Amino acid sequence: MSKVLDKNPDPPIRTFKTVCPHDCPSACGLEVKLDKKGKVAKVYGGRQHSYTDGVICAKVSRYSERIYHPDRVMTPLRREGKKGQWRIC
Repeated sequence: MSKVLDKNPDPPIRTFKTVCPHDCPSACGLEVKLDKKGKVAKVYGGRQHSYTDGVICAKVSRYSERIYHPDRVMTPLRREGKKGQWRIC
């Protein structure tokens, strides 16, 4: 096996076709690859989608990093006091 395959313990095993969740006028088609645990491994532009033709913007191409980032806000917050001070609603 190549060294590249050895570094990836959970290679993508399932691919789903979907559309971009952002409110852009393009409505890009996406292909999302999931790993064995069902987590998003990689997001690609839909190869059969006429607008994306396999290419997507930088926001969406790094979507898997964004949804699994440890600092992602998971509960609604409300500003309380000075700017930058938040509390969980």
